[in-house]
Amino acid sequence: MSPIRSSVLALCGLVLPILAVHADDDLTRVTSVAPNQQIPLTDFFRPPLFRNPELNDAGTCFAATLIDAQDGKFGLLVEHLDDGKSETLEGPESYHWLDDNHLLCQVADESTGYFGTVVASVGHLTGAYAIDRRAFLYPLSIPRDDRMEPLIWLGYTFNGVNSGSEVGVLKINAKVPLPPPGDNVGNRHEGDGYGIQATVVHAYPVPAGRYQAGYFCDGMGHVEFAVTETDGYFKLYRLTGDTWTACPVNLDDIDVLGAGDKPGELIVLGPRTPGHPRAVRRLDAATGRLGEVLYQDFHYDPQAVRLYRHPITRQVIGLRFDGEDRTTVWFLKSYKALQAEIERSLPMKNVAVNILGSSLDERRFVISVYSDVMPTAYYSIDLDKGTLGLIKSTRPWIDPARMHHQQILHYVTRDGHRLEGYVTFPSGVSKRHPAPLVVIAHNGPSSRDSWGWDPEAQFLASRGYAVLQPNYRGSLGYGWEFPKFTEWKYGGMPGDVIDGAKALLKTGYVDSSRVAVMGTGFGAYLALSCLESDPSLFRCGVLLSGSYDLKRFMSTASRDFPTKAYYDLMKRHLGDPAKDAAEYDRLSPLQHVDKVKVPVFLSYLSFDRVQDNQARKLMSALDASHVPYEKVMVGEEYRIITFKRPFKIYGGVEAFLARNLGSH
Repeated sequence: MSPIRSSVLALCGLVLPILAVHADDDLTRVTSVAPNQQIPLTDFFRPPLFRNPELNDAGTCFAATLIDAQDGKFGLLVEHLDDGKSETLEGPESYHWLDDNHLLCQVADESTGYFGTVVASVGHLTGAYAIDRRAFLYPLSIPRDDRMEPLIWLGYTFNGVNSGSEVGVLKINAKVPLPPPGDNVGNRHEGDGYGIQATVVHAYPVPAGRYQAGYFCDGMGHVEFAVTETDGYFKLYRLTGDTWTACPVNLDDIDVLGAGDKPGELIVLGPRTPGHPRAVRRLDAATGRLGEVLYQDFHYDPQAVRLYRHPITRQVIGLRFDGEDRTTVWFLKSYKALQAEIERSLPMKNVAVNILGSSLDERRFVISVYSDVMPTAYYSIDLDKGTLGLIKSTRPWIDPARMHHQQILHYVTRDGHRLEGYVTFPSGVSKRHPAPLVVIAHNGPSSRDSWGWDPEAQFLASRGYAVLQPNYRGSLGYGWEFPKFTEWKYGGMPGDVIDGAKALLKTGYVDSSRVAVMGTGFGAYLALSCLESDPSLFRCGVLLSGSYDLKRFMSTASRDFPTKAYYDLMKRHLGDPAKDAAEYDRLSPLQHVDKVKVPVFLSYLSFDRVQDNQARKLMSALDASHVPYEKVMVGEEYRIITFKRPFKIYGGVEAFLARNLGSH
């Protein structure tokens, strides 16, 4: 049976293919369970029905990536807005509009090892033709003056062709299909060193530097800037003609957000100023001179910023970033008024609204709406018709009435810095009936937890646990309050997590005798560090897919080409592991496992050599220190069906916490 099944659901004039409902397969259910039934673990962690909706420029079609919850395969949906007709194509994991009638699609079938890139035509998706049968080609940009010649960035070449060398930016011709399979196109461009099969129109020069860290295109989609990294230091370049010219900009002080409105202009996060968050500003790349302040927040550094561009002029007209909640700032009065009108028109309140895109004539828009208790839903707006219609909730099986609201916890660290975290309480909590607490340290370190529906927090709250998600030092948005390069000062981060937990304990709404700490990736590193830093605070710890020995991690990173740049950064900020072994040992919780006094749960991917090695070393150290632990090893059978991994992992977490914390 086709992975994108034939059942359809008509909503607000849109026809959305969904999955057939089978009584014996809970992953296909698209409604919430009965109010008296416990919400299944799978409801929190199963993939959304679809993702990444986007209009074409004409506003005539809406596209999205479909996800088959039964076998984890993907598909492309194109909805014709004028007549409500829809069409689908099996296989694409992602897509990008090339022009109003063509989409560049990245197709994968992990069960057969097939990866490729195809071009699909609106009105005849099933006639999609391949332009590369062995590589995902993700566009860096799609130039406005030739939409069928996208730019791609190859960080390094494929399939052993000059493996380990960086290619840079290529312009490819998406109008040229490959010959049918069997016509021996495997070595089509063997001599050019690119390692891809797509037709290359132009290869841009590669800027100086050991590694390419990123490229920025101007508003029309042409390559203009590049950032490279050497020995942990970043350098900015501007392309003029076929020559890259170094710019006098210190990237230790300036964060590039994107190209500006004029040639040679950048939008940047400016340097630190004492006592104030960093400002979003214009910058002349040729001189390094800062210009107009576009926005400065009162409380946060705007990091991980998305810039909005006008659909026709391509000028920057707004930005979005995460602070205490998601903040959208418009520089055009018309968009500011539209945002306000949308928020007034929605049937629900206390939600975040993001304008994702529009038609070129700015008459049709797609928006996303979410809250702390409601997963993302997408709406279409037609200004000519005066309509706002629900396209679909990404997780219709989640009932917002049964979710738990987030609260903001503001607290002061032991060294006097102000931080905050998000608290999710289960039902029925009071000072007479405090809940057990799970403290979750986010992955990172240079990321953050944000306001919004969170599957991990909601799952734990549904099982009777209070959840604290602290944004420790190094988290995005807080840099202005700390010394420079705080994101590399790992030693202070466990204290921030612990201080947040203790601040919440003072409220009396959580049980101080039943506290766990938990994390994934870098969060697992911090969770183990917390168990060692304050053994009496926690009753148990949960470590998911972590690295616990920095020297061993550095050894792996130095050998693998994609992580060598990160190795340089760590070496710059933490020291040379060969010369500064004592510092690496101090910062590696694997070396201090003897301080752990409570049970530990850990999970890891056995087919990921880094995770497998780190987990085995940790288990050996726990055995040597007689620390009880439980493990969930995610084996080879989960390599392909990736979305089922959380079911196994969090099933183990649920049982472990029930044994060691109980529930509310």
